[in-house]
Amino acid sequence: MRPPALGWYLFAIALLLPAALAVLLFTGTYTNHAHATGKLVASGGVIAITAPTHGVVSRIRFPSGAHVQKNDALVDISAEHASAAFGDTFAALARSHRERIDVLRKQKTELTIESQRQREGIEKRLALLLAELAEVREETALTRQRAQLAEGLHSRWSALSRRGLVSDVDLLRQKDVALEHAARSKQLRQHELELAGEAKALNAALDETRASERTRGTELDQKIAATTQELAQAELHRDETLRSPVDGTVVDIVARTGQRVATGERLATVLPEGTRLAAEVWLPTRAADAVRTGQSALIRYESTLTHARIAMHGRVVDVAALPSTQPDVSGYRTLIDFETGDAKIKLGMAVTADIAVSRVRLADALFGARP
Repeated sequence: MRPPALGWYLFAIALLLPAALAVLLFTGTYTNHAHATGKLVASGGVIAITAPTHGVVSRIRFPSGAHVQKNDALVDISAEHASAAFGDTFAALARSHRERIDVLRKQKTELTIESQRQREGIEKRLALLLAELAEVREETALTRQRAQLAEGLHSRWSALSRRGLVSDVDLLRQKDVALEHAARSKQLRQHELELAGEAKALNAALDETRASERTRGTELDQKIAATTQELAQAELHRDETLRSPVDGTVVDIVARTGQRVATGERLATVLPEGTRLAAEVWLPTRAADAVRTGQSALIRYESTLTHARIAMHGRVVDVAALPSTQPDVSGYRTLIDFETGDAKIKLGMAVTADIAVSRVRLADALFGARP
């Protein structure tokens, strides 16, 4: 009697199954993963938009996630006052101060031009006067010499006249010549003194013009400085518009309308266009030794629309050599680069990462052997 065929099949399976399990046990492997949590960061850095002065946020122009271009207005701040009436008042005051500064600067320019014109006129008159004075002094000296010669000749002719060698008529004529030279010399001397007085007066006028220019210039400079200080005070109260320094995406707006902010406080963050996102995760100490750059990783995040868990493939690009010393995080900082076409992923989004660190044999896992 022949045994049934089904029995042989079951007998063969019973023999082969343990052999297959043994082969799988000693040749089969699985991937060992290191698990870490973190968030999305900008691999090239982000730009923080901070308040230039203390004040009140009066308007937010773009929501988080909006694409902006360079110089687009992001946030308006009314310094110290949220009232539009106050803002208009301070703006008008600032305009008034600017106009006054322009007027004062124009006055100083006109003062410089007018003073220069006056100085040049006085200097020109003084130069002509000094030239004339030099000529008069030269002529005075020459006339004085002539008067002395004429007087000496008259004295000698007087002695000759007493001896009858010179006539009385010639003697009187020589006397007239000596008197004429003496009178001319006196006139020239008087004219020389008048010219010297005029030159002294012109020098005094020139000094006075220079002193007046310095005094008025100093007064205008003081007025300009005071008005500039008043303008600076008014500028503290006018509205400030913060603009995006680059093309990019507004990744978060932490300010809200009506909020009082301090100088330097962060109001928004802009991710420059072309900057890639990376996953920043923190590895526990027990897994840090097994993670190396270049290892593959699976990154998961939650969709903001469907709340489904979405996975992305990436690769480890950096592992910190030392653990973090920050109080709010622990472990080793690790960066994972990834490619994604999902435009909805945002900076700061929470992620988890599973990093493939090694292949482990099933037998080693079951019997406790280390890879």
